[in-house]
Amino acid sequence: KGFADKSLIPQEYPETAEEAFIFSGRPAFDQHILSKMLKRCSKPIYTGEIVDDGHTVSLNERSDGNLKVWKVPKPNRRYIIPGDVAEGVKGGAWSVAPVIDRTSWEQVAIWRGHIDPWMFGQKLVDLSYWYENAVIIPENNNHGWATIGKILELEYPHLFQTTDIWEDATKKHGFPTDERTRALIISAMRNAINRMLYFVNDELIIKEMLSAVVDEKGSVVAQEGYWIDTVIASAIGLYCLNFLSLDETYRT
Repeated sequence: KGFADKSLIPQEYPETAEEAFIFSGRPAFDQHILSKMLKRCSKPIYTGEIVDDGHTVSLNERSDGNLKVWKVPKPNRRYIIPGDVAEGVKGGAWSVAPVIDRTSWEQVAIWRGHIDPWMFGQKLVDLSYWYENAVIIPENNNHGWATIGKILELEYPHLFQTTDIWEDATKKHGFPTDERTRALIISAMRNAINRMLYFVNDELIIKEMLSAVVDEKGSVVAQEGYWIDTVIASAIGLYCLNFLSLDETYRT
């Protein structure tokens, strides 16, 4: 009863092992809901990489693969693949691409690794062809331009454009992650979590959400030693899902 900010309760009086590792600072997302979501996470059914032989794309199972799959693509489903693009240096931030079912808002797969931004574009295209011609939504700032350049070179037709959700925006490929849009996507993710709309299978995404805090400037950041790349990528996807229509047909 003495807590004005209820989000600090798990930090001071943890009820679970997960809550015991919540760090200092104001949590960016509801910790109680995240704890419930963490219990629903499961192990992937496949690990590997998508391989394009020039005719078809298929999953090559390998234990050291960067792709984890919980549900394989279904012909009657549609998907989006948002992307958070990193420099590709080992030990640094990760390039991340969760696959989200556009109807159920379930995270059904995720690619996560250290890779050159240009080659990340290839990975996104291969993964998108496998997931029923999914819409790719990579961020378009910094290293993201290299990723987008590769996607355009490969002539993949289902690349997100700013005018897909903002009619009055300047038409550009990819999603702009600046200070304004970062606040928008975090709000979209917070809303999806609070309403239990986003079904997450990968426990790493939940753990990164648990490590996300609001700093003194009001920005959402990761605690030292942790990353929130999966959080940003998921948030981009959740924001866009509020505007993209399922009536759009992307199959060739």
